[in-house]
Amino acid sequence: MKNLAFDGSAIDEIAVNNRGANGLGQIGSFDGGDTGWIVGLRVGSAALEKRWDWTAGVTYRHVESDAVVDGFTDSEVGLGGTNHKGYVLSGAVALGARVSLGLRWFSADSIAGAPFKTDIFQIDLNGKF
Repeated sequence: MKNLAFDGSAIDEIAVNNRGANGLGQIGSFDGGDTGWIVGLRVGSAALEKRWDWTAGVTYRHVESDAVVDGFTDSEVGLGGTNHKGYVLSGAVALGARVSLGLRWFSADSIAGAPFKTDIFQIDLNGKF
């Protein structure tokens, strides 16, 4: 993703967040960005249709502060929004034809501005009827 309308100098005049330190203990200039990307790998069954079908995956994402509108991002990674980089590890197994159990771990760090780190672990029990 690339935000073609991004103008860092215009944002620097009004930005409150994503400011770097200037080494003197004062607030520095705007340190945001306009680029985002996601890469991932998924292995296993395409669909969890019979007992012991499984899937596992890993995803890495880097979404700078002004790459996209915050509402278009994953709400679990970094608790939502932009200005995050991190991993998602996931796995799921079918316990039967209509029941599966999944696990996901989301780990993200802020890219610019004040340090911020989140780790979220989710367990999903899904049933079809």
